[in-house]
Amino acid sequence: MLEFWILNAGKGDSIVIKYTDEASSTTSFGLIDSNLNQGETTPKALKKLRELNATELSFIALTHPHTDHFLGMSQIMEAIPFRDFISFPIKIEDLKRFGAQLKKTASHESKEIRVGSVELMKIMAKAKTSRQGGEWYTPTGPNSQIYPAGFTGLDIFVILPLPKEKGAFFQYIESNDPENKLLSGIHPNIISLGITIKYAGKTIVFGGDSTKKNWEDHQKQLAKGGVSNLGADIFKIPHHGSTYDNNKDIFNYVYGENEENIALISAIGGNHHPHDDVISLIEDNKTKPYCTNLAKICGAKNVIAFRKHEQLSNELNSFITKNATNTKEETQPCQGDIHVIIDRSGKIEVQPEFNKPCWYRENPITQLLL
Repeated sequence: MLEFWILNAGKGDSIVIKYTDEASSTTSFGLIDSNLNQGETTPKALKKLRELNATELSFIALTHPHTDHFLGMSQIMEAIPFRDFISFPIKIEDLKRFGAQLKKTASHESKEIRVGSVELMKIMAKAKTSRQGGEWYTPTGPNSQIYPAGFTGLDIFVILPLPKEKGAFFQYIESNDPENKLLSGIHPNIISLGITIKYAGKTIVFGGDSTKKNWEDHQKQLAKGGVSNLGADIFKIPHHGSTYDNNKDIFNYVYGENEENIALISAIGGNHHPHDDVISLIEDNKTKPYCTNLAKICGAKNVIAFRKHEQLSNELNSFITKNATNTKEETQPCQGDIHVIIDRSGKIEVQPEFNKPCWYRENPITQLLL
C-alpha cells in the first residue's frame, strides 16, 4: 500500500511518503521537501514522521533551492537517520562554488534569504556527511529511475529537470550577483525536480515548482519516442497553482485521456496561490481538486459578493458564509493536510484533514445535507 501526505505547509511544499510492502511486511518512508509555517519552530513533516513512528528515511528529496521547499529540512535530517539524498542538479563536487555563493547571501539584507542561506548550507553539509550508507543522487529527466531502499514494489522516476537546465543555473551561480538568482525569483525553478511514482496501475506526478517551459521541453523529448502524455491519475500541481506555470496544454500532457483526475495543491490560499485561473482550468478539465488552503476564487471577493445574492437558498448562504474569507489578506485552511491512500488493487482514497465541501468536486449543498 502506498500512502502520502501533502502537508499544509503554508505557502510551501512538504510531502511525506509511506510505503508498506505487504510481501515482506516492511514499511519505508520518504520525504519530498520541507517548509516551516510562520511562527513554527518544528517542521510539520517531522511531526508527521514521528506520528507515523518512522525510525529511518529511505530518501530525502530536495526539489530546488527555494526557501519554502527546504526550511526545517536540516532538523529532520538531524532527528531521523536517512539513506539517500536526491537533489536538484547540485553534486557533491559542486558544493565548493555553490557554498561560496551561499556564504555571500548569508549577509543579505533580506532576513528570508539570510536564514535560507544558512539552512541550505546545513542541509548540504548533512547530505554530504550524515547519509546512512546511501547515495547522493542528482538525477535528471526525461525518465531517470531511482531505487530507494524498501520501495521495491513500485517505480519512481525523476522526470524533470532536463540536463541542459543545470548549465543555465550555474551561469546564475557564477554571475556574482546572487541577490535574486540563488534563493529567490524564477531562476531556481528551472532546476526543480519533477517526480513520478507508478504503483498498482496508477501514476502520481509531483510537479515541484517546475516551469511551463520545463513541461513543454519534456513533452518534446518524450514525443520523439512516441509518448504523447504521462497518463497521470494524480497531479500535485506545480508551483502552488501559479498561473505562470500551469495551463491547459500542461494539464492535457500530464493527465492524458484519463477520466477520473485528481489535482492536489499545496498553497497558502487567500490572495496568494492558487490562482483563480488555475482553479477554473481544473474545473474545465473535470478534475477533482484538493487544496491545503482556501483559494481566492472559492472564499474571498468573488464568493463574498455572490453571498449577497438574494435568490440564494439558506443552505447555500450557510455554506458560503462558513467557507468565505472576510478580507483579501486573510487565509484559512480548506482541506488542510491531504492524505492519499492507494491500495494494491489500485483503489484511490483521499482523506483531507477537514474535508470541507468543494464546488469543484461535487455539489456542496448535497454534501451539507448528507
